[in-house]
Amino acid sequence: MDKKVTVVITHYNDPRIFNCLDSLFLQTRKPNHVLIADGGSSKQLKRNIRDYIKDKKNYHFSIMRGRCIDTRRKVIETLVFNEIWIKNNYETDIIVWIDSDEVAFGDWLEKLIGPIEKEKFDFTGGFMIPVCFSTKASSLLSKLESKDLTDESYIAMGNSAWSTKIFKNIGTFDRSSISKNTDKDNVSGSYHVSDDFDINLRAIKVGFKGKIVEAYTLHNQSHINTYRKVLKYFYGQFVRTSMAYFKHKEGIKKFTKASKKINHPFEIFLLILKFFAFIRGWKEWQSIDIK
Repeated sequence: MDKKVTVVITHYNDPRIFNCLDSLFLQTRKPNHVLIADGGSSKQLKRNIRDYIKDKKNYHFSIMRGRCIDTRRKVIETLVFNEIWIKNNYETDIIVWIDSDEVAFGDWLEKLIGPIEKEKFDFTGGFMIPVCFSTKASSLLSKLESKDLTDESYIAMGNSAWSTKIFKNIGTFDRSSISKNTDKDNVSGSYHVSDDFDINLRAIKVGFKGKIVEAYTLHNQSHINTYRKVLKYFYGQFVRTSMAYFKHKEGIKKFTKASKKINHPFEIFLLILKFFAFIRGWKEWQSIDIK
């Protein structure tokens, strides 16, 4: 019997969400429920999303509003722990995450949830193919983001699937992941423990098994269109990731694992940047009250 699947689109005032939504309705395996986790859209975009949903009468939609990290927490609390919601709707078996700047291949959902439906693995992650060629800087970002994914602890929340039994065991995101919305450029964000890597490491530590599968999305990051934004993007990513690894006492081992192979000269600058981000991550982690 097929498991009940909710696809969650994490979204922050991003008109690209409509391309993402369109791709979901072309899947070989249709989702039972689509939940839009809206981290803060303009009034006009909210209206446009509501109008879009009205035309999809054969699908079950929900919209959850709040700050970006708050909506992720609310999603888990609602789908996994809210008995009233579950009673009035259904009990979700698998939560799938995709970001509004991604477009899924037609067999994406089928391949992503397959190992979980067969109960061979508990969470999975797919590959994001960068598509951002509007400037030389964004083309560079595409090359830097095109590294092979080989370790399940590096699975990003966008383009991942999770059995709800994981959250029933480890709970939802804790307060170390609380942050403000992304910055004005929608590039870096404030500094907090990376919720992606934190939840991966927590799941692995208690014995859940992850798998990297050939489930592909196109990842449009064309808004990161200057070299300054590229550096800012990676610096923020490095800081948040290092904080997650400090939290789990795996800072140096995990943080340096992906730094051993240089495929592009610009990565030398990223290595230097990672050193300073590592220091900043330690300071930020030490300043968090609840760990």
